[in-house]
This record gives sequence, structure tokens and C-alpha cells, in this order.
Amino acid sequence: PHKRDIEKDLEWFCDSLGIIKERDREKTGFKIFKLILKSTKEGKGLRINEITKKLELSRTAIVHHLKYMEESGMIIEKNRNYELRRRSLHKLVDEIEKDIKRSIEEIREIAKEIDDDLGITYRE
Repeated sequence: PHKRDIEKDLEWFCDSLGIIKERDREKTGFKIFKLILKSTKEGKGLRINEITKKLELSRTAIVHHLKYMEESGMIIEKNRNYELRRRSLHKLVDEIEKDIKRSIEEIREIAKEIDDDLGITYRE
């Protein structure tokens, strides 16, 4: 029988969302995400200095990964504390799905405007 491995499942989750980048050989993004996930579970966020101290990494490296996760909609910053955008991974995925749908709709609208400007007729 398949034995659940929370660490591998979480790593797969992060890899699927692009948190683990190919060039990130030390999996710094994954480590940061895990810290933020744990702190969110405890009902608090983490400051950059706390993450730097816990992971013993440079502030520059931490800021780089936090910025990426924030731009991707996975985490948010509140009063200089970083936390998950939602209180659970399940709800986080729901929010990311909504973001994707909004983006697709925006792309669709722009495509229609381009078609109209070029005189291209839309047909099914």
C-alpha cells in the first residue's frame, strides 16, 4: 500500500505551483514556503529577519523568493509579516484557480478586441 509522506506531498504541491524552481538547487523557496505554512497554522506571519535567522540564508535570497510567491498570489504581506494568502492550502488553490479564470477572461476580452480591430470574424 502507498504510504503517505507529507514532506513529499508538500514538495510535489510546491513544485506544481512553481515554488521550486529548476535553478533553486537548495530548494530555498520550498523551505520558505514550509516556514510560512507552519506560521500560518499558528495564526501568525513571519518577518524576513525571522526567516533569515531560521534558514541561515541571506536576506537577498529570502526577499527574492518571497517576492516571487507574493506576485504568484500564494502569500501576502501584512504589516511586514508574510503569511499564506488563505489559511489552508485547499483554500489557497481555490483562490489561485479564481485568479487563473480572471486572467483567461481578460485574455479572451483582449483577443476579441484585437479580432474586432483586425476585422476578423468570430465563428464557432
